Amino acid sequence: NSSRARAAAVAALRVGARNPFSLAPLPPPPRAAAPEPARERPGARLAAPPPGAAGPAHALIGVASRETEEGPERIAILAAPDGEVLLAGAGDRVPGGWVVDAVEPAGVTLTGGAGTRARLVLP
Repeated sequence: NSSRARAAAVAALRVGARNPFSLAPLPPPPRAAAPEPARERPGARLAAPPPGAAGPAHALIGVASRETEEGPERIAILAAPDGEVLLAGAGDRVPGGWVVDAVEPAGVTLTGGAGTRARLVLP
């Protein structure tokens, strides 16, 4: 009797036992996602320049600040279209004929040729 009970117990284990040599079925392949619409590049948005004037090609990606004896000194962190990063303070020239007028905590004001003004702001 004991050998029959043991054989029955072993047979019961084999029925539901996991087979380490068999592979689980593969999940279905991922469905191709619909292309996402173009997003605005992270960083700054360019305020609309006056009609007939082209705005600066740079984007404002940050503003750095440090305390000096005269008060906070702010530096604009600009990204050029080619990926170059520029640091510019008030009075500095930026490629494209622009001059930094002022750097505020959330934006920078630039002046171009013929007195054209543009403002770059952080998002």
